[in-house]
Amino acid sequence: LLELLKKKRPDLRPQDCNAAFASLTTPSEKSLGRLESEELMELAEFVKKDAKLLRAFECSLEKLDESLRDFTDFLKKVDEHARNYGFLTYGAVGPGNSRREYLMIIHSILMGKTSFKREPRIDYAFYEKKFGLTQAERKVFELVRRDVWFKGLRKERMSQWWRAADKVLAEIARRNFLSLNQAKLILPNEFTKLPSADVLNKRLDYWILVCEDGRIRQWCGEEARKVFSKLNVVIPEVKDVSEFYGDCACSGLARAHVKIVNTVSDMKKMNKGDVLVSNATLPDLMPAIHKASAIVTDVGGITCHASIVSRELGIPCIIGTNIAARYYTEPEVAALIVIAITGILLVISNIIVGAFERV
Repeated sequence: LLELLKKKRPDLRPQDCNAAFASLTTPSEKSLGRLESEELMELAEFVKKDAKLLRAFECSLEKLDESLRDFTDFLKKVDEHARNYGFLTYGAVGPGNSRREYLMIIHSILMGKTSFKREPRIDYAFYEKKFGLTQAERKVFELVRRDVWFKGLRKERMSQWWRAADKVLAEIARRNFLSLNQAKLILPNEFTKLPSADVLNKRLDYWILVCEDGRIRQWCGEEARKVFSKLNVVIPEVKDVSEFYGDCACSGLARAHVKIVNTVSDMKKMNKGDVLVSNATLPDLMPAIHKASAIVTDVGGITCHASIVSRELGIPCIIGTNIAARYYTEPEVAALIVIAITGILLVISNIIVGAFERV
């Protein structure tokens, strides 16, 4: 589709075609993550209108619960928000956001450390006319937008399912004197006759599972380690790179510090304006993504999570670099210029970038 746009308008610059492509493939429907962000902003605005409540937020995070103890009506609103959206950050392992996490996010918004941008309204007709798209071509872009939205929704609902399923697994674990982590390693065909706790502990330690031709093969514990050692898996070393490439998911330019964020525990490293570099983003990383000036991932395509949220937030995004998350090692001080037009990333090693700069 990008090549189609370039052929339609060979007189335009590549970045203009990339920008049009990003717009034409961005869904008009809001994702649950976007709706969550907008409601968080509404909660923050609610706080700003109440002088006493606003003063209660002017404390350290450690004292936040105590400071807000008497504001029961507001806390009920936050609890309702957690019930509606807390599963978005649950992932496959949980625990997802609760009142505590959302109070911290609202505190961050009020202190100016986190901001949510308004989703830009896209005029599809403008681009369709600009590139002279036929009715059939417009329909293809419409189907792609629907597919992009549905894939995002699927991931969000998967997270909701994991939260619900864990309640069932927790009960199974309780009745059989197992931990929840042990119960999560029970295969679907094993629920009629559960594996022993010893077997599940070996799976927790090290587990290789192969599904092939409808047949399941597995190794766990020391046996699994021996099998893996014979696979000769080699991860290529990445060093001495001054620039590398990926695909542009959302156009733009940015220069800032690099932070590697692959897990929820990595999010505490993010400061407002950092470039978030990840193997692949997931919904549970959204609090960090909201602080990013740009997103860079090793894997992903047009319908990946990073592509979807970068367009919603209007921040530069380059996907499919293959090496970005492996190139940077922390606590190395490094900066990155993200040129999300041609898909180029320029590496600036050992340089401290003073203030956040968005070009």
